[in-house]
Amino acid sequence: MTLPYDGLSANFEKYMVNWFEATDDLEFILELYALVIYNPSLYVQLRFFNLISAIEGFYNRKFRTRKLKNILKELFDTYSHLMSRVLNNDTNQDSLIDHIVDLRLFQISISPVER
Repeated sequence: MTLPYDGLSANFEKYMVNWFEATDDLEFILELYALVIYNPSLYVQLRFFNLISAIEGFYNRKFRTRKLKNILKELFDTYSHLMSRVLNNDTNQDSLIDHIVDLRLFQISISPVER
């Protein structure tokens, strides 16, 4: 992701300090995100799982014991105006979130019943 220097120059030092502090704490999460952004040829399933893992990891690091279902619900509610562009009117948000959680649990080999 390229950012224009003109838009950053006024606070460039602050941004750099914040970046390096975040990198120390969130290195793996940033790597997952970068993997998706800079490798568009990845299978869509891997892109999806890496983004979900990055979101889950970020929230777990920043807010500690947050469950993925609650994280997704909050994100869907916060960005509902964007979600309405992606999802059709027939999509049940709660059902979709449950499916995402089940897929994530399957990915890490935990039975959905165990959640």
